[in-house]
Amino acid sequence: MANHVAETAFELFADRGYESTTVDDICIAAGVSRSSFFRYFPTKEQALLRRVIGFGEEMREALEKRPEVETPWTALRRSLDPLLAIYSTDPDRAMRVAQMLTGTQALAVHHATKVASWRDTLGPEVSRRLGNQSDDPRDPRPGALIAATFGYLDAAIAAWAQGDGALPLAAALDHAMAAIGSDPT
Repeated sequence: MANHVAETAFELFADRGYESTTVDDICIAAGVSRSSFFRYFPTKEQALLRRVIGFGEEMREALEKRPEVETPWTALRRSLDPLLAIYSTDPDRAMRVAQMLTGTQALAVHHATKVASWRDTLGPEVSRRLGNQSDDPRDPRPGALIAATFGYLDAAIAAWAQGDGALPLAAALDHAMAAIGSDPT
């Protein structure tokens, strides 16, 4: 039922616009009560972004599996591959979601909160890859690398969405992340 509600929400957001669609609209179209909606999704943002809500854990697991010989920067880039796979399974839907994310203030705020939680999830592994034996809050490198990674991801998604997917998202991300010129570690 959660998938049905989320799919109904997506269709309404795509048709009417995210901000113009209320939870009540979704409930009526999906044939569920408000309490049922909120049992599945605490917010309408989560109904739209359900596929990537838990991605921080997936990314951490992917990062931990990366070869030790990779630099932290390369390992962070490669740990985004599972997210890129989500985008590539249904590129039309991903494009519509990306366009909503880049064009809707409420979604941008929700996205920033979600990414902040991902930073906390990734911090210990990035710190370890940098040679830190513990999470030293005085070392800015783990946070900087993670923030840069997500900054580049956001820039790549925005460029991909603005270009209507002419350049594959993975290529846009690689192009963006190459902008630093060399590994920052």
